[in-house]
Order: sequence, then C-alpha cells, then structure tokens
Amino acid sequence: MKKIVFLLVLVSYFGFSQNPPSIQVIGRAVHIDKTPLFKGSVTLSAAYSSLPSEAITLTQMREKYDAVLKNNGLSLAQLKEDKFAYEALGYDKEGTIYEFETTSLEAFRKFMKSKSFGIQRLQFDQNITLDAEEIALLSKTAFANAKEKANAIVQGMGMNLGKIISVEDNRNYLDEEIPRGLYYDKPIGHYQYEIMVTFALKDD
Repeated sequence: MKKIVFLLVLVSYFGFSQNPPSIQVIGRAVHIDKTPLFKGSVTLSAAYSSLPSEAITLTQMREKYDAVLKNNGLSLAQLKEDKFAYEALGYDKEGTIYEFETTSLEAFRKFMKSKSFGIQRLQFDQNITLDAEEIALLSKTAFANAKEKANAIVQGMGMNLGKIISVEDNRNYLDEEIPRGLYYDKPIGHYQYEIMVTFALKDD
C-alpha cells in the first residue's frame, strides 16, 4: 500500500512540474450605455414608525404618497404594486411595495425625490443591456488591456508572453438586463466589462 501511495505522489509531482509556466490576468473595458433602464422600488408602510397601526391607515398613506408624486409630475397610477413582495419581507404592520421603471433619467429622479410618510427605499438601479456588436468591441478592448497588463508584469522577469491558453468570460450577459447600482462617482450607464485571459510564458 505504501508503494502505491509513493508512486501516486511521484506521478503527481512530475505531472505538475511538466505544466508550462503561465500568467493569468483580467482585462477590462468600460462601456457607457446611453439608454439604461432605471428601476426603483419602495415600501409603503408604517413598519418603521412607532405610531400604532390605527394612527394612520395604508389608504391614507397611499393618498399622501400619490399627492407627493403628482406634485413631482408623476402619479401612483404609473407605479406597479406588489403586495406579495411586501408580505415576503415579514413585517407585522400592513403595507405594500411600489415599483417604477423608466428610460427617462428625469422621470426617475422625480421618483427618487418623492418622499412621504411610510415610504422607505428598497432599491434604485440602472439596468445595462449589451448586444453582440457591443460585446465584440468590448472583448477586443478588454483583451488588449489584458495583454498590455501581462506584458508589464513579466517584463522584469526575463520572460515573454506565449500563446493564449484560455479566455474566460466574467459573467457578461448578452441581450439580458445587467443590474447596476447608481453610484455618485460613476457616470450614468457605466459598466465595466471584464474577461480573464491566461497566457503561456516563454524564455525568449
């Protein structure tokens, strides 16, 4: 039994030692979607209030929220209600969830600033979509970035890049909505496309 184990160790050792040296890097390319789909959701409930349930009804909260929305150029009729999603949150007090989506940044800004009693923000996102032509262009740019980065890393090691061993897509979806947060330090429609590239290394 010991001989078999020793033999397996030797095979494993020499197998790994025969693997050619390689370098794996992530290549990046920035995409700006000019027409992102903005999606937002809020809860309407007294769950965050210390007031008793009978102090203000859900109907009254709806009326107040609708008045605020109309004052900002929107209305409750433009929002989608999802009562089940609210129930899934497990709050004791009665409430509901309202969702809003639009391609208009101005309309979405109006939705975000519409605040009323019982309104709590759940999620404000922008959804990016990439088509085949955009992915082809981004892949080309990301690969050039990966190659430049790999060259910079091995420059002082006395080695050069060899052939491409593998290219891995880093969860970039084709013709599907990619949810992205709204960040103060990133432009609207910003998306960072990434691929992982593995290069073989050679001495000369």
